[in-house]
Amino acid sequence: MISYIKSILKLKYEIGTFHDPTPSNVKQNIFEDFDIMYEKFDSEKAKIASNQYKELVGYLFPLGSPYIWEDSNSTHCVYIDDSGLLTFNMGLINTGTIDDELRSCIRMFYDYGLAHDDCEMRVDLKDLTWSKTIELLQYVSSTQMRAGLLIFHTIPARVKRIIIHEPNMVGISPLIRAALSVASNKIRSRVVFC
Repeated sequence: MISYIKSILKLKYEIGTFHDPTPSNVKQNIFEDFDIMYEKFDSEKAKIASNQYKELVGYLFPLGSPYIWEDSNSTHCVYIDDSGLLTFNMGLINTGTIDDELRSCIRMFYDYGLAHDDCEMRVDLKDLTWSKTIELLQYVSSTQMRAGLLIFHTIPARVKRIIIHEPNMVGISPLIRAALSVASNKIRSRVVFC
């Protein structure tokens, strides 16, 4: 487990690095809309977020690939729950289709940002088990983990609160703490555990 925690902590430093964006098959208006949405709530970080978003979209929707932005909106792990909260359920990630899950997540976060200036998010870990956690850590590459973190890092809405529903698993706290350490101090201050 220590090696997994070290891998997660290493991502904290990689999240701030930039790579030249790969040209994507996504229409330019998606980037323009993102910039407008992000600028509304954090003008200081808007340029950095814009570059990260272009890199992320280029990775998930590279030019010449069969992946289409408009078709990427179906996932079980991100949804709007009955109370209207944008919800990410880590226990429902399909490890066999991680990149498809990532494409759907970025698209759903984008659509959410179009409809909402503010965001209250639920990270639902109740369905997470040790076998699922080990499966995720074995099958999700560091590039995919970084992409997932960038999706959360570039959500185009002001995050007011993040409600984390903890799993019923003994010994998971170090992994949760390691994952939270990747977030900014501002985001960590908005986390509420249930």
